[in-house]
Amino acid sequence: MPSTAFTTSPRGNRDPAVVASKLARLNDPPVKPLNDLVRRIDATRHEESTPWFDPDGGGVAARVLMLLECPGAKSSRARGSGIISLDNDDQTAENLFTLQQEAGLARSWAVNWNIVPWYLPAGTRTANASAADVRRAAPWLSEVITLLPR
Repeated sequence: MPSTAFTTSPRGNRDPAVVASKLARLNDPPVKPLNDLVRRIDATRHEESTPWFDPDGGGVAARVLMLLECPGAKSSRARGSGIISLDNDDQTAENLFTLQQEAGLARSWAVNWNIVPWYLPAGTRTANASAADVRRAAPWLSEVITLLPR
């Protein structure tokens, strides 16, 4: 799937071929600087728990940052696509997919991210971010904003 052929309905990442296509494009120019930041976050934390930026989003050319609290299980590498994506197979992604379409916001204009960018597992659920998590994540959010000049 080329980077301009977006899924047309929610939960597109249910299809392993869609996820494989996205994972193959993590170093495409629009998202490479952002995904290089993901690599730095994980190297600093000594674990691979930060989902990738979606190559089907706006990347560094985005004009809108859709900011949530922390990644859910369906965006984690261990339990989902490994990508922060409107196409993930969960209710939050479906809601954002629908709202973005209803608002007429082109996917190329937006990028999705989280205040706490790494997955916070709590058994079979996702933990809520603590104040300490937010403090540890703040410098990374600042870097993301720097990488989004528009």
